[in-house]
Amino acid sequence: MRPRVTGIRAFIHCLAVVAIVLVADRVTKSLVETFIPVGGAVPGMDSFVKLLHVLNDGVAFSMFQGHRMPLIIFQSVLVLVITIVIFVAYRHLKDARRPLMVMTAFSLMLGGGLGNLWDRVSAGFVTDFVSIGKFAVFNTADACLVVGCGLLILYILRYAHVQGPGSDEVPGPRESGGPGGPDGVS
Repeated sequence: MRPRVTGIRAFIHCLAVVAIVLVADRVTKSLVETFIPVGGAVPGMDSFVKLLHVLNDGVAFSMFQGHRMPLIIFQSVLVLVITIVIFVAYRHLKDARRPLMVMTAFSLMLGGGLGNLWDRVSAGFVTDFVSIGKFAVFNTADACLVVGCGLLILYILRYAHVQGPGSDEVPGPRESGGPGGPDGVS
């Protein structure tokens, strides 16, 4: 059985996740800004994972560099949409039960979006600091956005297809008819 939240507990859960993401994002970016010069890296970290200090005025993979205002508008709209989705889900949770996974996913995305929007509005750029291999440099907010999207995709792939229209209950893993489910297929 998957954890579920209802009513005000769901709303408090969402607020707590968003607050934790924002605090973690601000603290990690402040530490990087304080201890690593722009363009610098932590000495001795010539490994696969590196901590460095990069200023990014674009979005993922440094796309759309130099387009501050359109990016602020676009990111503000996305944050607003996610906020509306959370409030709609919260209103729906007053009468029905929904998985904690969905609420956490949207809250991680909202916290990550707000963290990067804060940087973009206040400084004109986002501080990125984690580099893994040849992948793009990212930050805590980016990681939370990706984890939130991943959780939502996992939920959709695993559970959304077993929930019929108007159904308030989401079957557990063994009730879905998948391998080892009630239909006897293994």
